[in-house]
Amino acid sequence: MAEQAGIEPEDLDELFDQLDVYLVGAPADGFAPNIGVALLPLPALPTDGQVNLEYAPLASTPPTIERFGSPVGDALKVSFTSDEPGAYAVRALYFAMDPGLLAVTVTTVDAGSADVLAQTVTSTIHAT
Repeated sequence: MAEQAGIEPEDLDELFDQLDVYLVGAPADGFAPNIGVALLPLPALPTDGQVNLEYAPLASTPPTIERFGSPVGDALKVSFTSDEPGAYAVRALYFAMDPGLLAVTVTTVDAGSADVLAQTVTSTIHAT
């Protein structure tokens, strides 16, 4: 699984420790598209500065930050492409929820697929 995700086995173990849900698709071009979900014990959405500190080192171009309203509250989408270890597109979604932030990260080999999956998440999320 680590090989298909393009990461070291130790890094995959660390990733699993941080996530509540991890979905992996069929590999294409040596990379498996994936979605990671975690409930983070944070009181508010990150600031633009915090987002840039987190994602700028991973991005081949500066991350795009979009704030929006969602059915569960305030939300944030970070979009970027990385060239390391191979070209992939990331859409990181954060939803302000009680008791913390719901983080959903979509990673695919192309921006179009990442956008479709991120839009699917944002259009179907709802409070229970």
